[in-house]
Amino acid sequence: MDLFYSIGLLVTIFIGILYYSVTTFDFWTRQGIYTDKNLIPIFGNALPVLLMRKNLSMLCNEACKNLSANKSLIGMFFMQTPLLVIRDPELIKNVFIKHFNYFRNNALYVNARDDPFMVKNPFFAVDESWKQNRAYLVSKMSPKKLKTLFLIISDISIKFKNYLKELFKNEESNIVVELKTVIMKFTGEIVASTAFGIEGQGFNNDRDPDCFSVKLEHFLQPTYLSGVKETIRFYFPNLASFLRIGFLPKKLSIFLLKTIEDVFNYRVKKQIVINDLLQMAIESTDNPNLEVVSAHVSAYFFDAYETSATIASFACYNLAYYPDIQEKTRKHIEKVLNDHDFRLSIEALRDMFYLDQVINETIRLHPILGINIRSCNQDISLQSSDGQNVHIKSGNLLCIPVQSIHTDEKYWKNPFFFDPDRFSEDRKKEIVKFTFLPFGEGPRICAGKNYGIMIVKVALIIILKDFIIKGLQEKMPAMTYDHRSFLTASKDGLQVQLIKR
Repeated sequence: MDLFYSIGLLVTIFIGILYYSVTTFDFWTRQGIYTDKNLIPIFGNALPVLLMRKNLSMLCNEACKNLSANKSLIGMFFMQTPLLVIRDPELIKNVFIKHFNYFRNNALYVNARDDPFMVKNPFFAVDESWKQNRAYLVSKMSPKKLKTLFLIISDISIKFKNYLKELFKNEESNIVVELKTVIMKFTGEIVASTAFGIEGQGFNNDRDPDCFSVKLEHFLQPTYLSGVKETIRFYFPNLASFLRIGFLPKKLSIFLLKTIEDVFNYRVKKQIVINDLLQMAIESTDNPNLEVVSAHVSAYFFDAYETSATIASFACYNLAYYPDIQEKTRKHIEKVLNDHDFRLSIEALRDMFYLDQVINETIRLHPILGINIRSCNQDISLQSSDGQNVHIKSGNLLCIPVQSIHTDEKYWKNPFFFDPDRFSEDRKKEIVKFTFLPFGEGPRICAGKNYGIMIVKVALIIILKDFIIKGLQEKMPAMTYDHRSFLTASKDGLQVQLIKR
């Protein structure tokens, strides 16, 4: 009898949970908002993410694919949490700017215990912590400071050029490379030098197994397990906290903090001053301490390392399959360098307007983050430009499907064609505001974007000056993104031929 009652109790509890999970799914339909049909009790729309078949970016952007262009809002559910996908540029502007205080925090959280290195990074920081750390980062991204950093990057670019040439053995005139792997040698060395004040050894053949570049490559190598941890980290922060899963592997966080501590103590003790990001962090306060310096250095970590390498590798990949645009870019680079006495300077970089167009078109097609997801911190009612009214509660999620908007025929002619001239002086005025969002907009726009783009431009210049990039196939293969990755990444890598000029 006890067994019978126990089974009955379990069945009742299960039915109750099932009923609750289904009845909460009318949150959007009750407001007249179109709701994605792929709902599963308890899981909402999230099951493909939980099973690691897709990431949240894929889920939200695919929900927009077959929907009428007239639908400005899509209701979805991540488990039981209502998630609103916004496609209306005017409403996006209101979320990013007019109603910023209601949506000021990104819906991705880290904590000090599990992410001691990343907790104060402006991307993850919330409320006052975000405001303070972003203000610091903005102050260090002035044109004067960028010019100082450029001198270091320029020196590293020479090593990168030599590294690329050494990849060719004997009399080889062409080789096959995976673009991101090669370019991350360059960006990793920049991070090591500008942010940590050390030699990364990224270009060395006989690297110390404990050196900076080896540690980064080892700990950040994507695996199935790292994909599982990333899924838990971003979508189940409470479970991640319980399991002590951080954004960065714990051993890598400890290594990075120890590196900063050693260099920090050495410079303070010896009164050594070097014009780099680490020194800027040390001088940011009258009483510098390791916690403050580490918090500031973390802000540069992904802007320089992962983000810049991703943009540069996708740019090269696109140019490989658009040879006419590649040649136009190369001639533009050579002309500007000729105008600047063949010196690569920050002034020359600023004059390379067509290279800016190439980069903008790259991040239109392959934005670093396929979605911009915010957490609502206070109840608010909004109205879209097509007259739809919606009430969003505190704790609900709001998603801007960046990838979908960037390739929407409503805003972009031939959206999947690589056309840098979209961003020319004559045509960029045709771009509808808030339909190009690679770095976000409003107060939370990426503060390190100019630093990151500077690195991308130098990488492209070094490659295009000395090499022709050619695709391995006659036509560009359909791009498949890696569902394990938080950032946009190719599932199969970006392999091309490099041909000596």
